[in-house]
Amino acid sequence: MSASDMTAAAAHQAEQAMTAVVPWSVLREQAEVMAASSMVATQYRKKPNDVMAAGLMGQELGWGIATAMRFIHVIEGKPSVSPEGMLALVRRAGHSVAGESSTEGATVHGKRVDTGDEMTVTFTMEDARRASLHTKNVWKSYPQSMCWARALSQLCRMLFSDVLLGVAYTPEEFDAPVNRDGDVIDAEVVDEEAEAAAAAVLADLEAMDDVDRDALWAEFLTRCAPTDGDGHRVLREDEGWRNWLVGAVERHAQQAEPAPVESEVTV
Repeated sequence: MSASDMTAAAAHQAEQAMTAVVPWSVLREQAEVMAASSMVATQYRKKPNDVMAAGLMGQELGWGIATAMRFIHVIEGKPSVSPEGMLALVRRAGHSVAGESSTEGATVHGKRVDTGDEMTVTFTMEDARRASLHTKNVWKSYPQSMCWARALSQLCRMLFSDVLLGVAYTPEEFDAPVNRDGDVIDAEVVDEEAEAAAAAVLADLEAMDDVDRDALWAEFLTRCAPTDGDGHRVLREDEGWRNWLVGAVERHAQQAEPAPVESEVTV
């Protein structure tokens, strides 16, 4: 390894050490503020403990709390990191990653800066078909991005495991709903929350008279809680489903009102 490479590696280690020294009280305060913000991902809103957990994981990787919340996603208790974050970690450590991709597959090549070890990984749509990934909506829409993410994560696990420190899988590999960049879709809400919201709507409908409950329920599912590509019910928080319910009830009530009967007037 050249002198410049050694200097870069030493600087990176110093940066990690500085980032890791965050007092617990400060992290706690940061978590409270971040959890109350509408600028963070849905999975972290009103959950300061989850924000703290992400911050602690981020410190292990040399990230501040905001960056950790951007790249780290916990799927059913298992930490994952987005493809963009994974690539950032490896390149920040001085290693080289490059490759090419198409709608048929992706090939990623990596080289370590310290030992010179190299490796190439390819992931194709044929691999996706064998793993039954090709039927998912995100794979149908963005095969090039998905193949790149799979090849990249496999390369990082095999060649740069010391950089990832155990956070070596992407959210998509844990079956989380993601966008074309491999980030967890922010509007998603876990099934339990969607079911609870649906139960609340049902309770409201049961208390109403003179409305078509079946029609209202069907409209609620279509407008506010559609089914994703994997068959999970997703509640769209930004739709304001309770506001929708009020308006929908008023519309259906008006439709249910009988039309006034014009009486004949004899002169």
